[in-house]
Amino acid sequence: MVSSGNDGSLSYQALRREKVVIQKSPLGLRRDDQDFERGLTLTRAGSVHRRRQKYQLFAGVQPEVNHLLNYRHLVFRNANGAPIEMDLAASDEGVAFRYRFPGTNRTVRIIRSEQTGFTLPTNARGWLQPFHAAGPYTPAYEDFYFHVAPDDPPPDSRAPAVGWAFPALFHVSEAATWVLLTESGTDGSYCACHLAPDSAGGVYRIAFPLADETTPGCTNRFGPDPRYSLPWTLPWRVIVMGKSAGDIALETLMTDLAPPSRIADTSWIKPGRASWAWWSHPDGPDTTNLFDEFTDLAAKMGWEYTLFDAG
Repeated sequence: MVSSGNDGSLSYQALRREKVVIQKSPLGLRRDDQDFERGLTLTRAGSVHRRRQKYQLFAGVQPEVNHLLNYRHLVFRNANGAPIEMDLAASDEGVAFRYRFPGTNRTVRIIRSEQTGFTLPTNARGWLQPFHAAGPYTPAYEDFYFHVAPDDPPPDSRAPAVGWAFPALFHVSEAATWVLLTESGTDGSYCACHLAPDSAGGVYRIAFPLADETTPGCTNRFGPDPRYSLPWTLPWRVIVMGKSAGDIALETLMTDLAPPSRIADTSWIKPGRASWAWWSHPDGPDTTNLFDEFTDLAAKMGWEYTLFDAG
């Protein structure tokens, strides 16, 4: 449910079985050349259309997926007449939305900030993993999940924390609903995001990578802000909902929304178990003897693979 305020700012709510799960939450973006945070006017609302997502997963508890999703397309313009569009999606498993910038202008545009947030009731409880400050081995998504309440700051656990990592799991007791917040459809034109450390009022906001997050041996002269040319379709912001945590584990809304696989021949994909030397040799095996030992271990245990880790 998307609505507009008196100042033209956009917000939304997410409901399950007529009970509010995500309370009124902010929407909007600020681009290098335009403000899409307020002063927005709805110019077109498309009709609801249905699309069936039918595909196969090679791992997981639901190998055959056959889901029906409802979609709706909205078009807004800011005070300067510049357009921003939104795709809305809903199914039995949850809801999602994403922004679009139409056009054929190949000029590169930059997103300076994203206002998107997820407002949880103050009595909700979450299981969240801290997002680490940049370091030689961080951020690495290798921390514990902490049982927290809205407004709780991320703890410094295995490394200093600068936010919360996706995915984020919550239980909203008054709606008898479990919620998983995540993203889908990250195609390389937009950064992978996390949640900001400040969740005052229960609002968890989208945050971009920090400027010091770099890849060894690679130079990024542009900084962390997303940049791309028009037309530009941004990732889905996904809210998975279910009556139990087990429902969340079974649901496939994230892959339902993701672009279809471009691999035509999938016959060679065979999921399996693997031996892995990381636990005992975290810097990576550096001798063939060690690789041989873990290959022999996989054979002895009846596992399908051994993993050669680049370290």
